Amino acid sequence: KNRPPCDDYMAQQAPHPPPPPPSLRRPASELPPGLTVFEDVLSRDLQDELVASVDEWLDAGRRGLSHPELAGRSFTPQPPNFAHKQQSRDMLQFGVYTHSNRVEVTAPTAPMP
Repeated sequence: KNRPPCDDYMAQQAPHPPPPPPSLRRPASELPPGLTVFEDVLSRDLQDELVASVDEWLDAGRRGLSHPELAGRSFTPQPPNFAHKQQSRDMLQFGVYTHSNRVEVTAPTAPMP
C-alpha cells in the first residue's frame, strides 16, 4: 500500500482524545510509609513565577544565550543521539552537575537561584 510519510499519514487520521491524566491525589492510606504530602505550600502566583523563570532559563539555554542563572554547566541540552528516541530532555542543574546519574563535583554550575 502506498501511504504518505508517517507524519502526514498520522495527521490525516481521526484524532483520538488523550486519556484522562491519572489522579495525583491519593488517600493518605495509600501513601508509602514515611511519606508526607504538603499541599498548598506555594501560592498560585509564586508557582506561576517559578514556571515563568524555568521557561525563561530553558529558552535562554536552548538558544545559547548568556544568562546569569545559567553559569557553567547549569543548562544541559538534550543529547542529539537520544532526541530521536525521546529518551532524554534538556536539564537545568543548580549546585551540582550530574551526567549519566553520576555527580561530577568538578563541573561548575550556578547556585540554586
